[in-house]
Amino acid sequence: MKSIYKLAFAAIAFTLPLASCSDDDDYAPGEEVAADCPSVYFPQQGSYSYTFTSDEADKNINLKVCRLNSVGAVAVPVTITSDVEGFTGPATIEFADGQTEAVYPLSCDGIPRQSECDVTVSIPEDFTNPYAEGTSMVSVKSLVADWELWAPNALFEFSYYYASIRSDIYAMRGTRRLKIENFLGSGLDLQVNVEDIDRNVTSYARMFPLNNADPYVNYYPDDAFDCWYFYDEATGDWPVWSPDGIGTPQIKFALCYGYDASSNYKYTYILPFDNSGSFTFEFSYSDGTSGYDYVNFSYDEPLFEMF
Repeated sequence: MKSIYKLAFAAIAFTLPLASCSDDDDYAPGEEVAADCPSVYFPQQGSYSYTFTSDEADKNINLKVCRLNSVGAVAVPVTITSDVEGFTGPATIEFADGQTEAVYPLSCDGIPRQSECDVTVSIPEDFTNPYAEGTSMVSVKSLVADWELWAPNALFEFSYYYASIRSDIYAMRGTRRLKIENFLGSGLDLQVNVEDIDRNVTSYARMFPLNNADPYVNYYPDDAFDCWYFYDEATGDWPVWSPDGIGTPQIKFALCYGYDASSNYKYTYILPFDNSGSFTFEFSYSDGTSGYDYVNFSYDEPLFEMF
């Protein structure tokens, strides 16, 4: 059996070179990159969307730029293209001799407020390498907007343990972003993004956290649940608190369920046309108990249209 295996393998090996050559092959090698080309590129990243508030002093989008050939200092020309005015940046990306990474500061300080704007930043072909892992051009979205009071004194109701509490909800025009001030009495603000919905199809709009959220998948990567722990980004810890300031026991961990794709059930959502919504939590308490609970909220007519 062993000799038959060796013979069969030899036959296959012998035919491989013959199969790879043909008079009909149209293969032509790509153009060679010049030896002195710096081969500059923007490495791929997950998102090119940035948001600033108008009172932020630094509205720079710092784009990472790399090069494969680090020999010599080089100034790489940059082209900024946009349908709106206000995006500005240096005329060149500067690399010192031996430097392989640099940062290009693209300022969006002058763009129109309350509206997401697009801009493209590109590098000339003479300075790039078509075989590099990144790209010679990036398209960026940027928004400069402010939080405005949207739903004052919204009512948040717990099923047990705690009395109802009230918080103001803010909105950012030009986005689908909301901010709940002093979220559930924790002392922390929670920002969420509200999905766009077709009111003719559904009244539910899922909410996704934008800050103070620690994804469940960071702890259990094999678990498919879309969940997140309420988390204090400023201290790098989980808050411990009583929502109404008087109830006991205190909350130690708050795991919020976002969306279950298998059942298509919306655990954390807003009903924008009914002025209400709900968060679904699994709370762990300071007395060692835990419970699955809903936090329902409602508000009067909002101060301006968001949906």
